[in-house]
Amino acid sequence: MRPNVTGAKMRRRTANKKVWMMGFIFMSSLFFLLFQGGKLANMLFLIVTLLILYISLGKWSGVRAAKGTRTFVNVNENDTLAHDTKLHVKVHIHIPGFWPIPYLMTKDGIRNLSNPSQFYTYDTTGVLGWNRNMELEYKTAPLPRGVYVFDDMKCFTEDIFGFFQHEGSLSLHKQIKVLPKTVHVRKWTLASLWSKGIYQHTASIRHSKETTQIDGVRDYVYGDKLSKIHWNMTAKTGNWKSKEFERESMPKMYVILDVLQQNYVNDQQFETAVSTAASILNYGHKQGLNQGLMTSNYHYFAAARGEQHYTRLLHHLIEVHTQEQCSVRTSLETYWKDMTKDSLVIIVSPQKGEDMVKLFTQLKMQRLFGCHIVMEHHEQKQDAEWRTTLEQMGTYSYAIENVEQLPQVLGGASI
Repeated sequence: MRPNVTGAKMRRRTANKKVWMMGFIFMSSLFFLLFQGGKLANMLFLIVTLLILYISLGKWSGVRAAKGTRTFVNVNENDTLAHDTKLHVKVHIHIPGFWPIPYLMTKDGIRNLSNPSQFYTYDTTGVLGWNRNMELEYKTAPLPRGVYVFDDMKCFTEDIFGFFQHEGSLSLHKQIKVLPKTVHVRKWTLASLWSKGIYQHTASIRHSKETTQIDGVRDYVYGDKLSKIHWNMTAKTGNWKSKEFERESMPKMYVILDVLQQNYVNDQQFETAVSTAASILNYGHKQGLNQGLMTSNYHYFAAARGEQHYTRLLHHLIEVHTQEQCSVRTSLETYWKDMTKDSLVIIVSPQKGEDMVKLFTQLKMQRLFGCHIVMEHHEQKQDAEWRTTLEQMGTYSYAIENVEQLPQVLGGASI
């Protein structure tokens, strides 16, 4: 805050000096008129008076009462933007009043709430139209994952001599969310084998016990109970619709993201982990799987499916960041009793060693099928002993350095 205060004091001192200078010029021309007289003195006094009057009235140019709106061109209805995409911004500004303004300068700023070092400013200059309106647009730099907020837009104008600068601001606060990077996983060998191995008969799914949680709406089948009919959807569509309830034996997949700061070499490695988790959730959503999410800072989302649930998981990944004390093992021990037996638990973490071996052993005792996706770093060597240890436990493990390697690795290349 101190630099801003110092800057304001400096601007105030500069303005005071200019006021004194204008007063000195005016008094000089007045004394010249009084003591010298003549046409030259009259003309000089008139010109100086008009100029000072023009410069002084610029304070009421209307900039301080500026109004406007900000719109985003390439943002969807949820105010979300794809990863590493330039944000296209349009701003409409109206300056009330009638005093002429030669030009208008604007300064707009956008900052990442989760990473204060990511701050972008955009300066533009334009001329007002006949109705004192101005349209401006610009594109930001490609934005990484995070929640972004626009600060007040500053508006500046000067007189034609650049003697005084008048400033106003527009409170156009708006928030957008940039989604984590995802890659398309067309095929995942492990997920296919896991799903077929547990749910290989359609009849077993059809006759499994239903829960009380509604999973969607389906067409009416002869023999459905009256309590299963979805009357609202039947009235809207004109066709008989029945409620679809989630079944106990439906496959469930849980993605566990490690957010312990000491496990990551740098921020880029953590971003790779977040993108990997988002890509796996995208795969599960397209496959229609019941999937849940847990980050090791005790944020747990029970397994479900559907567009709203998938959006909720992605929005959590937008804001997730590393923390100092939140191990995967401790967090998972809190929630694995809530996980359905025989579920696939995918741990996205660069951590290796004895703690992870104990964790996968405990998962096996809880009748949970474990999988490990390791975030490798180019300076680190792949640990063959770690691979052998997990293979002996019957646990699948994959290693990637960047998220672009994920589709190829999951397609069959097990580490």
